[in-house]
Amino acid sequence: EIITFDIENAYIFADIYKICAENGGKFILINPSKEVKEALANAYLEDVIKYTTTVEDAVSMVLKEENTTQSN
Repeated sequence: EIITFDIENAYIFADIYKICAENGGKFILINPSKEVKEALANAYLEDVIKYTTTVEDAVSMVLKEENTTQSN
């Protein structure tokens, strides 16, 4: 089955994000397509679900967030 990630299917990302957050995890998209970015924006999720272009950047984002949380 092929799913086009438009606003109707953006809930999938929201569900995954919620599950990760509830279990102490992080959900970061790596190198999402233009269509995925547009779907996130159309569903008002672009400020909630983070994305980056590389795995290394995603790891850095998580580590930075953990360091910020620990120092507070």
